[in-house]
Amino acid sequence: MAKKSKKVSIGVDKLIYGCAAVLGLVALFLIFAPAAHMEYGLLGGTFSGTELVFGLEDSFVFSFMNFLTYLLLVAGLVLVVLRLCGVVKGKLFDLLAACLLIAAGVLFFLVATLSVPVKDSLTATVKANGTINLLVGPILAGIFSLLGGAAVLCYSLLGRK
Repeated sequence: MAKKSKKVSIGVDKLIYGCAAVLGLVALFLIFAPAAHMEYGLLGGTFSGTELVFGLEDSFVFSFMNFLTYLLLVAGLVLVVLRLCGVVKGKLFDLLAACLLIAAGVLFFLVATLSVPVKDSLTATVKANGTINLLVGPILAGIFSLLGGAAVLCYSLLGRK
């Protein structure tokens, strides 16, 4: 008599939450990618997400709203990982995780707008004739965060009975 092989099956919920966790983690690591390009006068520069959030002594100061973007992402990621591990259950945690990931995804597209230039003549120069353009880091982070939040939200509302 042949032995029956045990099927190892991963539930759809684990797959959805695993994908959302990976997308959130990738979005979190995109803080090190180029986030904005600022042109002012004859000068210009490309800045990473850490420089826009925590500041750079000659260009930007600390921006709480950009920091809030990453706080929302981390909070949503923690809830997704807790749900993946089975520590928390229920639609309330799923909806909260989805809302946090979606809010972070929306704020990622505002990173260049929410950055705070240094409070000297640079601010006046940037406002007068300078531009701050969004680069690849926050765009991809926003897309990944929105996809993770949408996956959790759709599965929470439609997938479980």
